[in-house]
Amino acid sequence: MMQLFNYEIETGDSAPEIKLRDYQLKTIEEVEFSLVEEVKAVLVVLPTGSGKTVIAAELIRRSVDQNKRIIFLAHRRELVLQCSDKLGRFGIEHGIIMAGVKPSFIPDVQVGSIQTLSMRLSRGTIEPPKAELLIFDEGHHCNANTYLKIIARYPDVKVIGLTATPIRGDGKGLGVAK
Repeated sequence: MMQLFNYEIETGDSAPEIKLRDYQLKTIEEVEFSLVEEVKAVLVVLPTGSGKTVIAAELIRRSVDQNKRIIFLAHRRELVLQCSDKLGRFGIEHGIIMAGVKPSFIPDVQVGSIQTLSMRLSRGTIEPPKAELLIFDEGHHCNANTYLKIIARYPDVKVIGLTATPIRGDGKGLGVAK
């Protein structure tokens, strides 16, 4: 068990095994197929509680098996910690980019706060971590300026968004930003 601030995150063998459901496996296969077919970005839309973070963890595990580097970003601390917990249950070594946490860019997988990464990049306090895949929790936020600036730093990567609410609060579409 790893302790991060006042949070305890189960990792590795001590955590219960995660068994993917049929619809989760189907979603993973569809995402992988889409990304092989030269699609640059995929939005996964599933209801709250359907295991989007588990799907992300399995996509990350499969990408690590292909020697890819991945960054998972979320806009809330608890979502960063939730992903970190799931990656630990999958046995995936990862770094955390979040305020109050000293980053380690040694692992090929980084889980972080979109705000922290954006601020550190804009201040020049870190170099952009290398990545072939960006995954955004709450993917309906991806057309916000903070997200677009991150995506612009990675012009050749594939992007996966995860959301239960494929609509923006400002009424703008989720297609290509103008």
